[in-house]
Amino acid sequence: MTARQALVVMRTKTVNTVRSFFRTMAYPPVKATPNTLAKNVRGLLHKSPDGVPDYIEALLVVLETLN
Repeated sequence: MTARQALVVMRTKTVNTVRSFFRTMAYPPVKATPNTLAKNVRGLLHKSPDGVPDYIEALLVVLETLN
């Protein structure tokens, strides 16, 4: 596996993990590309009473780095 392939796999898994969080919390699905997912997720979660959980914020930072 090349370095690029490893980065693509990491990004895909990170995106899927963030999207699965929304499914488990019964939120509506997030409509976004991997490039806009972090911004859209933060926007949606900031409106919720609980805000953005720390572990999701960490994944969003990783996702922004991988983009």
